[in-house]
Amino acid sequence: MRVWLFTHKGKVRAKNEDALLVGREVIQTEVMEKSMVLETKERLFAVADGLGGHAKGNVASYEVLKVLAQEQPRDEKGLYDALWKAKFCLLDYVKEHPSAFGLGTAVGGVIFLESEILIFNVGDCRVYVEDGERFTKLSRDHTLVEDLVISGKMDEETARVHPKRHVLTSAILGDASEFSIYTKRIPNLGQSILVCSDGFWEGFSKEEMDLFAMSEEPVELFLQSLESKDQKDNISFIYIKQS
Repeated sequence: MRVWLFTHKGKVRAKNEDALLVGREVIQTEVMEKSMVLETKERLFAVADGLGGHAKGNVASYEVLKVLAQEQPRDEKGLYDALWKAKFCLLDYVKEHPSAFGLGTAVGGVIFLESEILIFNVGDCRVYVEDGERFTKLSRDHTLVEDLVISGKMDEETARVHPKRHVLTSAILGDASEFSIYTKRIPNLGQSILVCSDGFWEGFSKEEMDLFAMSEEPVELFLQSLESKDQKDNISFIYIKQS
């Protein structure tokens, strides 16, 4: 597989609270001037988006991905157990650093299995599949506006720019709260996969995303198009091309 990675603090935020996971390696840096390109046989990929405005969002995103890297889950139960272990790690961090109480992160990713792809997310990090004509969202945002979309009370484009689009209904937090995990299995037909933070996906309309999908070099278009965007949030993505 060929994999493109990118993370950047954006044009407004003082620091980057996102982190990326490729197999057993967690990547966290303030700014990438260009995408990193890897050839890899790893099967686990994820993006974590530390909650902006909360204490130590960068610690939360890193620690959660570090546990996933160590645990290397291969099914829904393993994933569930790993994410709960990650939550307990955040609680341990809070015991040592009480001012960080409530630190948390959203996370989304994929696990390539024998003949399937396991998609997962907590919060509003997203996973898309690309078929050469369009990017189709397969994850499910844990947000108030996503609930309205699912119930038919709001369309996707309105939700993308809604002022309350960042109100999460689930996240991995360093407190006593529960959290919900969304998972979905799809057949592995050699599709390309995009995993990204909300700072990335909310910048593009469906029409823009479909144009990217029809390009031979979608990552170049991602980066070129981002230059003209406000970039009010941290921006991170992993693009995975299987063939």
